[in-house]
Amino acid sequence: MDVIFAPAKLNAFLEVVSKRPDSYHELHTLFVKVSLFDVIYAQVLEEPVINVEFDRKEIRPEDSTVYRAIRGFLTEVGRDSDLGVLVKVKKFIPTGGGLGGGSSDAGTILRWLNQKLGRPLSDARLTSIALDVGSDVPLFLSDAVWAWAEGRGEVLTKLNGPKKRFLIVRPPFSISTAQVYGALKLTYTPRNVNIHKLEEVLALSFNRLERVVERISPEFREFRAQLETTLGRRFMMTGSGSCLFCQLDPDMDFLRLLEFAEGNRARVWCVETL
Repeated sequence: MDVIFAPAKLNAFLEVVSKRPDSYHELHTLFVKVSLFDVIYAQVLEEPVINVEFDRKEIRPEDSTVYRAIRGFLTEVGRDSDLGVLVKVKKFIPTGGGLGGGSSDAGTILRWLNQKLGRPLSDARLTSIALDVGSDVPLFLSDAVWAWAEGRGEVLTKLNGPKKRFLIVRPPFSISTAQVYGALKLTYTPRNVNIHKLEEVLALSFNRLERVVERISPEFREFRAQLETTLGRRFMMTGSGSCLFCQLDPDMDFLRLLEFAEGNRARVWCVETL
């Protein structure tokens, strides 16, 4: 079996521009891939069977992004009647945290499949399959570490970004993406940024969905306030939550961080850009 690694992402900036006619939202977001990975074991089968296994029982294989990506790919290339795929996924990226784990798994398996079968699909056709699976999936078809995204997230501009280290903190609960977008009121003027001045964008630390999540989840609001008070610095939410992150520096009080994590059943990762 081949072993492939599916990285997590952070949203270093996220603005929801408008509601689209297709019911999705038009986004402007700055993605950065970081060194937290799911590990995928994959093998092409000479029989029309899609067998997807996860090391977490709460994930239903037939409903997973990986299963849908494989099925969409094999159907698109006309090989669904003679080929199959065996996949085993070991999850390290937490689900429901805004780190893109499911999207990364799907995008990574799509890239692998296309390479394995001799690149039968163009980038445009592969992106179309990815979008059918999820809005963040096209990011993981790209080799970009830093990428500016528009549309649903599929219109990507690769950027030359700095090497950064980040601290990620995961609360002991998830946030529903559908609930967050359902509670979003588009009554504001969208923010614009200069994507070629990444340090300014990073310093802005803006995510339009943060206030929505704080409004609908008092639990999240309290967790974030306690975290920021404990460490004396601002944390930004990635995606639609619930994970929070900040840039890592040597002055951070890691003892207080670990005490906070233990006392609040939180998980912590120190990561860097790929």
